[in-house]
Amino acid sequence: MRALLPKFLIDLKAGGMLHPILECVQADRTLDLQIRKNNINIYYRGGNILKVRPARHGYRAEFNQNYGRKTAISLPDLKQVMKAQPSRTLWQDVFSTHKVVMDHYFVNVREKAEREFQQLIIRDNNFGKTGAVSDYSICDIEYNVNKKRISWNSSEQAKGMQFDMVAVRRHQSADGGHRLAMIEVKYGDGALEGNAGLAAHVTDMQKFLSDNALVKKLKDSMVDVYSQKIELGLIESTQATTKFSDEIPLMILILANHEPNDPRLRKALTNLPSFDKMELRVAIGSFMGYGLFDHALLTLEDLNTRVGMLY
Repeated sequence: MRALLPKFLIDLKAGGMLHPILECVQADRTLDLQIRKNNINIYYRGGNILKVRPARHGYRAEFNQNYGRKTAISLPDLKQVMKAQPSRTLWQDVFSTHKVVMDHYFVNVREKAEREFQQLIIRDNNFGKTGAVSDYSICDIEYNVNKKRISWNSSEQAKGMQFDMVAVRRHQSADGGHRLAMIEVKYGDGALEGNAGLAAHVTDMQKFLSDNALVKKLKDSMVDVYSQKIELGLIESTQATTKFSDEIPLMILILANHEPNDPRLRKALTNLPSFDKMELRVAIGSFMGYGLFDHALLTLEDLNTRVGMLY
């Protein structure tokens, strides 16, 4: 279950020892705070710039040292930072140094274009003018289903599964709940095929949504995460959700930077496996933006009619 215990939540609020970290995130839209199981991960350009978790005496802050292995930049000693009861200014200095190190890594070692794109989607749907009017709020990213929780006998599923984003449709349904949306992001046509391609993700989603216990756990967890993010000012919405509706969930495909003449997208979409546990939509841009609006979520039939992508 992804949520923060009351003490962690209080320590992130005004007057709490972790509040300066939250202030940095609130003031810097290149940073994205995600709630995990009583810890937080803060992302920058799709990479984890800071992890904070409870320790025996207070909290422990961590940074992935691999980002700095090919630079001569001296990294902050996070143990000493935490002991110093750091201010917002000190945390800003920490983030600034980490950013330089990560920028170098993403340019010279390994790019994370897909995850960086995810972060832009979060920014536009959770914050600012677009976030105030878009039809979806992003609750979570990289939602993992532990292999021990999976009851299917399939070697394909032995590694578990991961979903790029979990979202809430902001408009209340007839039963007073909100519709669940699972989002899969593919950056470039090379990501459409293979073991992590579209067909594999549709298969994963169909199996996941067929397990009522797993779906209930996800919904219960996202109710807490969504409410806590609103409480912390991480989603600009005044309407939390107390439950998800019984509607069939949406699976939204976000296919970034498709090259129109590349046949792989047409092939991937026409060869999807059968499914009945979700409603599939393909997101198109709202005049080149990242906002998710219902009118720009197309069925496969709509996609064929409007852009002639399928034959």
